Amino acid sequence: MLVGAAAFLFSALFAARRGAISRLLAQRRFQRRLEEQRLLRNLFEAIESNLPERPIMPHGDPSERGPRSAAALHRLASAGWISIEQSGYRLTEAGLERAARVVRGYRLWRLFLHEYADQIGSFGELDVEAVDERLPADLVLSLESRLAAEGQLPQAAEA
Repeated sequence: MLVGAAAFLFSALFAARRGAISRLLAQRRFQRRLEEQRLLRNLFEAIESNLPERPIMPHGDPSERGPRSAAALHRLASAGWISIEQSGYRLTEAGLERAARVVRGYRLWRLFLHEYADQIGSFGELDVEAVDERLPADLVLSLESRLAAEGQLPQAAEA
């Protein structure tokens, strides 16, 4: 009986897909990815009107406060998406491209959910970088053309 209970407890905690520890790690990865995408979106939107120039976003912006944001900024710097300078943060060329993809996905999802609110239950995860995988190509093109007509399609994504 004790061996069976121990085996059950072990599998409940350490199962590869459904174990408690596996779910906790997946949730943590998801939260990290969301925070990184949020910061990239905020950085891009702060400089979007100045593109193609990439000005520095000063330290101390309200969108970057907190320990999660500080850790995410360092992960973004380690990945080469941003450079941390004495006076603030600057998107690198690669970071600008990724941030534009993030903003594009975010705006496409926002427009899609506004136009097709009844479809929200069909999507379990609205990852901003997976919009092309989750929506039909003709719908994505239609949404993109609407964003472009409104001047909301990120410039770096248009190139």
